[in-house]
Amino acid sequence: MGLDSYIFKIRKVNNPEQYDGKDRQSWPDNTIGVSLENGVQPEFAAIAHLLSKISTKEKVWDLDKIYKDYFDGCDRDSMQITMIYGKEHHFRAKKGGETVSAVLENTQEEYIKERMAAMGIFEETRIAYWRKDYDIQRVIYRNDNRADNTTYIPLTREMYDEIVKLCGKRFEFEEDLYYFEWY
Repeated sequence: MGLDSYIFKIRKVNNPEQYDGKDRQSWPDNTIGVSLENGVQPEFAAIAHLLSKISTKEKVWDLDKIYKDYFDGCDRDSMQITMIYGKEHHFRAKKGGETVSAVLENTQEEYIKERMAAMGIFEETRIAYWRKDYDIQRVIYRNDNRADNTTYIPLTREMYDEIVKLCGKRFEFEEDLYYFEWY
């Protein structure tokens, strides 16, 4: 594990209606979808103006069936996904004072259902990438207090100049460049 830092060019999707009702697996690799089920999440707030709203097919866990098969008698409101590791999803719920656990693989089709979901979509093109370059991260964190893991941060001209000076990696400064990190 470690820090992966990116600069992405983010754009609105041309003709977003072409994605309406389609399965996410049929989208091009650079088209990203984020759930709008509970509104725009904080990590996507900076790019909210670039999201195109669509309705698309999505595969989700059938929590009612999982509850019936694995957690019957447990407090329904306590059931949660506690960890995702590769294909494994770990679930748990409370039954009295005890915790009941189950591990399911996302290939277990009998526990997966399709639904229509509100999504915000955008196009993402990778401009730059660094592995474990904490100096780049410090530039961003020093200049933007919203910076956090998996949050899109608008790249300012000042940040750009400082990053280029640090790493020597030149890329064209333009509108709609965003810093993104994953660790």
